[in-house]
Amino acid sequence: MYRKGEGNKKCLREEGILKNKLDILENIFHPVVRRNMEEFIEISKRKRAEKAVIEVPLLFEKKMEGYFDTILVADCPVDVQLARIEKNTALTREMARILIQRQMERETKKEKADYVIDCTKSKDEVYKKVEEIIFK
Repeated sequence: MYRKGEGNKKCLREEGILKNKLDILENIFHPVVRRNMEEFIEISKRKRAEKAVIEVPLLFEKKMEGYFDTILVADCPVDVQLARIEKNTALTREMARILIQRQMERETKKEKADYVIDCTKSKDEVYKKVEEIIFK
């Protein structure tokens, strides 16, 4: 964001525009996410499912934790998140950083969770841990 000690106005402007667009997108998509989640929960109840597993982006940030009996948080350090986002998406490191900054602090999420999954492990180890929790 800053180069040679001077504020990078272009970068600051782009960050502001990106944050504004993210607010707009979240206001469009999160009501849809919430409706889909509510529908899935209702269907699961009608089918008398013992458990329903739902992945919810920004669960705490959008105050949706009240829908759930148990919450798992997938956690890894920010540098790992940034590297994965860069590798697996078309986002730049700066855009990925902005997305991560919009999230609740890692430690706070971990405190709110019933279980924390260490996502620095291999995929197999992560899946095994998730299955252990879900099929308890």
